[in-house]
This record gives sequence, structure tokens and C-alpha cells, in this order.
Amino acid sequence: MQLPKKANIVEVCLRDGFQSIKEWIPTELKKKVIDKLIKANYSTCAFSCH
Repeated sequence: MQLPKKANIVEVCLRDGFQSIKEWIPTELKKKVIDKLIKANYSTCAFSCH
């Protein structure tokens, strides 16, 4: 089996991770998480399923 030379990693915490938490997550906290993902150089983040 030949593996691809490149792989894309997509962060889905903003979509799948936050939806699985029953307690309300303040918007400011969500913004902080997004800012940290941007600073970590994630180029693709899934934050909506529709």
C-alpha cells in the first residue's frame, strides 16, 4: 500500500467537541479556543455541520 505524501488535519472541536458538552459554553471562552487554534497554525477548522 502506498501512503500519500501529505495529509490534511482538520480540527473539529468547535463542532463536535462543543456540541457534546451539556453545560453552556460562554462565547468568550469559545473565542479564546479559536484564537489558540489560529495561533497553533491550524488552517482548517470545522465549526458548523450545515
